[in-house]
Amino acid sequence: MRRHRLSLLALAFIVVSSPYAQSNRAEAGHVIDWWLTDNAAVVSESVGDNGSVCSLFLYNKDNAMVVSWGRDASISLRFNSTSWHLQPAEQVPVKVAIGNAYLGRAESNQPSLTATTDQGWLLVPLQRSIDDLLAQATKITLEAPNHDLSFDISKPKMSKLLLAAKRCRAVETSH
Repeated sequence: MRRHRLSLLALAFIVVSSPYAQSNRAEAGHVIDWWLTDNAAVVSESVGDNGSVCSLFLYNKDNAMVVSWGRDASISLRFNSTSWHLQPAEQVPVKVAIGNAYLGRAESNQPSLTATTDQGWLLVPLQRSIDDLLAQATKITLEAPNHDLSFDISKPKMSKLLLAAKRCRAVETSH
């Protein structure tokens, strides 16, 4: 359990380094576990004057995927693999599917989103809520040049994670 907690804290720190939290990194700190289960969690991290960020983590030994909701209604996805060697601040074309629904322009078979590399992660800012897609999804997939990832998840587990994320967002991002 301690190793699990340390992994989550490390992941939460990476979330705090995201663009909407960078200006308050020195003040960041307080982490609250909203839900912990095998290979998944929901946590909040305080980010100074900007309130808190609520994040849903899916991970395994080598890969991680994070959905983050900020106080300012920002939503982002982050993907990481221990096998990736990314240059900082690169723009990478990506396709992201939640279940069978591709985010961005669905009519194109080409990547329609742009990720930015940040501390070994691919960060994909989103323009719309994905809660409804997550509720129905059994798989989340990233397709990028030389950087593909896929996470399978059961609907019952995702339902519990989204309920925890909703509670987190109601409390933590409303201040």
